[in-house]
Amino acid sequence: MSEEKNPESVENTGSSADDLIKDPNLDPNDMGEGAGESKEEIDLEKYVEKEQYEELEKKLGTQGDELGEYRSFIKDITPLMEKLEGKD
Repeated sequence: MSEEKNPESVENTGSSADDLIKDPNLDPNDMGEGAGESKEEIDLEKYVEKEQYEELEKKLGTQGDELGEYRSFIKDITPLMEKLEGKD
């Protein structure tokens, strides 16, 4: 295979690894932003247990459904209520 047919050869790419700018502050072991930072201590007493959170989430969902049903009911009976109020 000749080098002209291999488009991925170093000679055909236009630059070599020697042409790259080397950053003196670059750590090859650094995994990205914040990788070397120390972690904050978390006070777990300020948070709710997962079971309590899931129970609350379930209750809020149920109450939200009930609220939606009440709103639909009120919307459906509003014309009737307006007629009854108009008859004094």
